[in-house]
Amino acid sequence: MIFQTDHSNHQVVVCLRGTMRGTMSLDDVATNCECEATRINTGYFWDASDPNGTFLVHGGMLRVALAVGGNRGPLTSALNHALTINPGYCELFY
Repeated sequence: MIFQTDHSNHQVVVCLRGTMRGTMSLDDVATNCECEATRINTGYFWDASDPNGTFLVHGGMLRVALAVGGNRGPLTSALNHALTINPGYCELFY
């Protein structure tokens, strides 16, 4: 994960690197193996047109996403800090 402050555009840019280059760690392998479908309520993340408001997702990926980007996750904390010290800036994800 890389944070960069783009002062000319008033943005905090967040780049998330995946494992597409074949540099998988044991954590990546464990996450990929935890592939049991998990039901989530989409209202927690976004407005959805699904009448049930739920979808099945990759359980391991959901666990990691909540750990990294949940209310107390490192991504959320770092982003909140960057936006606090740069009032009026918005976030941009790549």
